[in-house]
Amino acid sequence: MPAQLERLLGLRRPGRRLDAGGVVVGGTAGGIRHLAVDHLVRSDPALCQLAEWDLLHADQELIVWVSLVPATELIRLLADPGVALAPPRIGLAIKHAVADRPSHGDLSGRTFAAGLAHKVRARMSRSLSVAVITFLRAKRSPLDGGLKVECGGIAAVLQKLNLMIHMNAIHSASNDRTIHLDGIRGVAALAVALFHFSRAFDNSLISGSHPINRTLFSTLWNGHFAVALFFVLSGYLFFNKFHSSNVMKGAEAAAKRFLRLSIPILFVCLTAYAIHKLNLFTNQQAALLSGSDWLARWYKFEPDLSLAIIESLWLDFIAFDPARTYNSNLWTISYELFAVIGIIALAIASKNLNNFLKIVLVTGVTAVCYGTHYFEFMLGAALALALKIKQPKASCLIAISVITISLSMSALALPAGISEFASDLLYPLGATLLIAAASINEKIKDAFSNSFFVKLGEFSFGLYLMHFITINSVASSVYAATESLSLTFISYAVSTTVLSIGFTYIIDQPWTKLLNRIFRKRKPLLEQPLEIKA
Repeated sequence: MPAQLERLLGLRRPGRRLDAGGVVVGGTAGGIRHLAVDHLVRSDPALCQLAEWDLLHADQELIVWVSLVPATELIRLLADPGVALAPPRIGLAIKHAVADRPSHGDLSGRTFAAGLAHKVRARMSRSLSVAVITFLRAKRSPLDGGLKVECGGIAAVLQKLNLMIHMNAIHSASNDRTIHLDGIRGVAALAVALFHFSRAFDNSLISGSHPINRTLFSTLWNGHFAVALFFVLSGYLFFNKFHSSNVMKGAEAAAKRFLRLSIPILFVCLTAYAIHKLNLFTNQQAALLSGSDWLARWYKFEPDLSLAIIESLWLDFIAFDPARTYNSNLWTISYELFAVIGIIALAIASKNLNNFLKIVLVTGVTAVCYGTHYFEFMLGAALALALKIKQPKASCLIAISVITISLSMSALALPAGISEFASDLLYPLGATLLIAAASINEKIKDAFSNSFFVKLGEFSFGLYLMHFITINSVASSVYAATESLSLTFISYAVSTTVLSIGFTYIIDQPWTKLLNRIFRKRKPLLEQPLEIKA
């Protein structure tokens, strides 16, 4: 075990004795916590010898360490799949209860290291802790069955300390957002921002007269396709998250979803109101010069504080009015609330059905939703169900071919014969194929997990909301003063980046963390004794 990993996990130096009865090594609130549990099992000392560790000398106790380690620190030391927290020859299986449902994970040496390296790299979040259970002293038994250790006492200790073991974060991605999908979300937000810039200051850039807008590359600034991608992603993620949940958790998720959306939107609308009150929206002047009817639509009404508040908490969800809005992008918010609630309800309702009935139910609801934006959410749910049933893996060539088809059918300017089906069918199908391809091939998944895409995904909500404000204020002012498209774009990019980052770190992330604490279930995760076999 590398010395850096030893220090990270807080292991004692070889030759030093551990205190009997178990110790808790503390750290900062968001840091590393360790639980050393001994006196669990007594067995033959010959089976408790490990060449590179000599912690207890002649003692007969088998020591088990349970560590909660920040994923960002742990993954740096696990880049090599050959590095294992348990010796490669020792098989480690952990059976535990998660959310009232038993689950089982194979954490045998190299499998554990390789799986952890991929899964954790796909979730590089400082708020995520990964549970690592390590046998410090064990040796492969001469018998094929190995050494079997029943460690029911761990559960009681963990319950007493209210420590949670997130084994699903290591072994399964079924209940967690994956980072490559956040990367795709970031690209979609950027596409919307680029599309709106063109609509505001040079509509010819997105017209069918440009040959490039008839190619797959135009998906990078096709705002219509990007919105379909947002919706399919939401359907996919929420169906995955709640497919084995219950009604109570679904109701809590619906309430949390409303708060998750409405309060950040309230901040955005109040910011827009302040700019409006100070008469800093110059989109009308810029629209006269650029000839954009789209840019000329906004902020024709008098500054209205009550509108900013009521819109954020009610109108955007129930009765969005494009003529009286502080952010035209908020037309999608009602779908992001009610369609997501519908997906959660569908996932819970289909929980106890067999696969055939699930397919029939999801397919039927998807067909009924065709022609509305709920169709995109249902396609995401259908994709989640399909990947759960089949769990396919594809070669890089097949995945790239699927992505090529996906982007080709999602071009900004499609041929006349099929363009009428773009918004209702082709863009949603293209978004579904893109997410599918990124989910069935590890190299494509890793590409979207690139640090640039990860960071873009982190800022995606702020980028989606704030770019509309900067288009109508900073960018419009620069364009009205210079009529320079390049200077306008630079000012737009800089101001949008600053506001998006500020929104993310000052408003969005703190509010999300607060909601997570409010809705966090206080009940201990472990509901039954832990059975550990080595």
